[in-house]
Amino acid sequence: MSFLAVTLGGTSAAGERASQRRSDEPVPPKPEEISVDAAAPVPELTWLLAELRYVTRRMLSDDEKSEETNDWKFAAMVIDRLCFWIFSLYLIIATIAIFTAGGTETYAGRVRELLINVAIFTAPKLALGI
Repeated sequence: MSFLAVTLGGTSAAGERASQRRSDEPVPPKPEEISVDAAAPVPELTWLLAELRYVTRRMLSDDEKSEETNDWKFAAMVIDRLCFWIFSLYLIIATIAIFTAGGTETYAGRVRELLINVAIFTAPKLALGI
């Protein structure tokens, strides 16, 4: 806070507090006492520039990662939809095949034939007492 107040040359709460300081505390320099050298950047600005570069690199890498993730999600969606249509087609063909393959022989007809065969083979034995 005091650095900004000093560099901007304004009077702020930091300037008011300076009058309340003890004599052994260091006093920030006045604006006219600060020499500005164009070749030597201010440390805070150097730090700020480094932080901005880091944030920019991080955002760019996050964008690249999210772009790659979205590409894989799209590929998965295409494969999922393809599998859905293949399975649906298989299901329809299998259902039609089951209903048409029954023919004339049914379960009741097979049971009737079985009972007739049992009756034919067991009736003579019952008549003879065997």
